[in-house]
Amino acid sequence: MKIYLLRHAQTLSNAQHKIQGSLQSDLSPLGILQAKACAQYFKDTKIQFAYCSLLSRTHQTAAEILKYHEGIFLQETGLLNELNAGILEGMTAEQILKSHPEFLHPPENNHLNIMARIPKGENYGEVRDRVMPFFENLARLFEGKTILVVAHGAVNKVVLSWLLEKPPEYYYELSQANACINEIEFKKGHWKVNKIEYTGHLKNVMRRE
Repeated sequence: MKIYLLRHAQTLSNAQHKIQGSLQSDLSPLGILQAKACAQYFKDTKIQFAYCSLLSRTHQTAAEILKYHEGIFLQETGLLNELNAGILEGMTAEQILKSHPEFLHPPENNHLNIMARIPKGENYGEVRDRVMPFFENLARLFEGKTILVVAHGAVNKVVLSWLLEKPPEYYYELSQANACINEIEFKKGHWKVNKIEYTGHLKNVMRRE
């Protein structure tokens, strides 16, 4: 089984450097170009199943790709939803630094400290515990198949950390650009990560929000 795990293309909130989490945000004009670049990359790939989260940004990215794959139904699942950032959603890193610096890692950085429990939100363990059974289920059901999964930055980093058998803190060493591609295999009972954050298909598109 091969899984192409993508982060969604840039959203309007990404462009404003806001924490989205469980909030909805549509693709930005740049994001639409990124999604179209993804579609060109996968145009000749035989995708057999496709999944995304319940959030519109993953649906819009995946739907663009599936324009070239007639008959593939896009299945949505809340198991792939982004980390719920609770009281921090809709805020910028600068705003969080002023009001809740304890939830940044490290405090001078612009990354959420997802090892901590964010009020009204989730932490690393909770995301891992809902996301990894989804991937284990794919491995049981779809031997030899090729699957498209469009998810989110935090979700993807949790998945990659787990598949690489790294400690949770490895999460902070990973990066997931908008519309990046991770290539994962499950073969003979073992997971293998072949590519992390591939962005070559975006060479003619501005890559970072």
